[in-house]
Amino acid sequence: RLLIADAYCTRAVYTVAERAALDKWLRSWAVPGIPSVEQASAAFRRAGFIQTRWADITRYVLPSARLLHAQAIAALPLGRVLHALGLRTEWQHRNLAGAYY
Repeated sequence: RLLIADAYCTRAVYTVAERAALDKWLRSWAVPGIPSVEQASAAFRRAGFIQTRWADITRYVLPSARLLHAQAIAALPLGRVLHALGLRTEWQHRNLAGAYY
């Protein structure tokens, strides 16, 4: 058994605003895209897994995601200053921005 808890697209179509927000978030983490549930299932089958089951665990992740976002809101102004002064790297800044988005 293998359990993977990660983000997957659950819809084929997103509004322009949703797609823009998703792309901004993905760029901040240097992730080119996330697969759909169907794409991931197909990849797992190609890798030899016979059965896949999916569960939406958003309700379990959301409290931590909200806390991370709140912390990023508080830290982002200082993070921008430190980045501008060269005291934080581009990747450190993007990581903070990803938590904000």
